Amino acid sequence: MGEKLLRLSSKLVRPRYVSSSIDISLKVIDLTKILLQNRPAPSDKETQSNLKDFQGRRKRRYTQPIWFCLPSRAIRKPQGSRRKYKPDKTMAKVTLHKDDDPAIEAASQRARATFRYFWRELFWENRRIVPGLDLAAFKVAFHDNDEKPPEVMWVDEVNFNGYSLKGRLLNQPNWLTSINQGDPVKVPVRAITDWLYAVNGVTYGGFSVNAIRKQMKKGERKQHDEAWGLDFGNPDSVHVVPADWFAEQQPETKKKGFFGFGKSAEPEPLSDDVLQAKEHPMAINMESSLKDFANKNPEAISKIGDDGLSMLHNMALGGSAIGVTTLLSCGVDVNSRSKKGHTALDFAKSLGWKRAYTILAKNGGKHTKKQK
Repeated sequence: MGEKLLRLSSKLVRPRYVSSSIDISLKVIDLTKILLQNRPAPSDKETQSNLKDFQGRRKRRYTQPIWFCLPSRAIRKPQGSRRKYKPDKTMAKVTLHKDDDPAIEAASQRARATFRYFWRELFWENRRIVPGLDLAAFKVAFHDNDEKPPEVMWVDEVNFNGYSLKGRLLNQPNWLTSINQGDPVKVPVRAITDWLYAVNGVTYGGFSVNAIRKQMKKGERKQHDEAWGLDFGNPDSVHVVPADWFAEQQPETKKKGFFGFGKSAEPEPLSDDVLQAKEHPMAINMESSLKDFANKNPEAISKIGDDGLSMLHNMALGGSAIGVTTLLSCGVDVNSRSKKGHTALDFAKSLGWKRAYTILAKNGGKHTKKQK
């Protein structure tokens, strides 16, 4: 049985990197569970050793995923996913559009205006024990110092310290020579042209992607979505957070089709005021544990981390009114400075978090003279 599994593994489980290529891997499976189920019970010492090794392999597999680079976009196979990804060979080509395309420009502006919701999701994703996102990436234009046109490509492994976005390039450039797939990227938020994250196969954001999908015929759109392996929904209705967060605030949707049968219509995107008023579910669930930790570790909650920020600064960037309130109630200095000299009020203002900003201001928060 063991030999059979190993032969099967050697045939199907091969790390493959595909970029703008016809040769796209059609099958990727994870045999970890099968192998673990069919092995003899290990000793305590062996269990600890294997667990440490498995965690290391799992971390590498998540931070160095298999992905399919499609027209100015990329998709990775999420850890533990059961969905079937079917990349279409015809999608492995570049999508071109005019620099002054009003639809693309409007999509980019909306992406920058709603960036706060993208970062909030990643802020809490970084605090999960088990990853909850299938994909998280932002898009930015790259160019050489010559007459070649820029290439707009995706960047993942995203981090943000309130000043700049960092990550690694997902796509392999087609004609640029100054940057390559996997290179580190550092850009200001104002440079991004789109962002996208996916939960359980459903996408949020992806404004430029949907602007392109909107111009496609129904069959082309279906082919496009199958190539990504994700559900983009209605291109006229782009959501930035899961609609089920606001189930009580959504109007009842009528079913499409004759006599009301068929698929229910998608809920309309909510206004920014409604979105800002809703706390992230993880912030609600972690309120009591955060308070316990803050009371037991007063020095830790005020310490400046490797990112140059304190816990209060990070909560302000993540837009967590609950987190900000909890830390202030535990005695954190509302005007503590980041490594570069900014306060939590500066960070809340920079991303437009109204509730966090109001709480900080009412508790004596002040702006620094040096504004970002």
